[in-house]
Amino acid sequence: LASANGRRLLVTLDEPAQPASVVPSAFSVGGGPAIATAVYTPGAATVLLGVADGQALAVGTSTVTATGLTDLVGNTTASTSVDVTRQADATPPSITRAAPQAATVVRVQFSEPVTAETGAAPSTYALAAEGSSLGVTAVAIVDTDDVSGQTGSPGVLSVDLTLDAPLPDRVLTTLTATGLQDLAGNVAGP
Repeated sequence: LASANGRRLLVTLDEPAQPASVVPSAFSVGGGPAIATAVYTPGAATVLLGVADGQALAVGTSTVTATGLTDLVGNTTASTSVDVTRQADATPPSITRAAPQAATVVRVQFSEPVTAETGAAPSTYALAAEGSSLGVTAVAIVDTDDVSGQTGSPGVLSVDLTLDAPLPDRVLTTLTATGLQDLAGNVAGP
């Protein structure tokens, strides 16, 4: 299974492996990006692979090969492969949830990772409440799609908006995001 942005791959093993054998160098993608991280929970049957910075799995089908994985009784696999498919991402991001955290703070969650440049920009957001508007003075990134050990610019999954005035009590407030961009370059607009 490949993430929409091609930066992560979820590989399912046919049995649990010895954690010491589940390392990035045990995995390769035929003609594709280098594997930089391998996150494995002992006893599990899945490995989350992260590709090297600035790289992504190509759209279409790629072959992931694992070599030297050792099972829990000491058997080592010389080599095994699986095909993974990455679909093109043509869907712009959206806001899936917005909830007050305090009188002047709203937490916003996105449908998919967005760029830090657009997700963390106060100018991306507008709030309106019964004919008046609230300004966003600051944006703090709360959560990203960063793969453990991977550097670079991870996508933003949620942010906290700091408002210039308290949210009005018992008044419907509308949040709009303009220019929000996902990691594939799709832009949300009104």
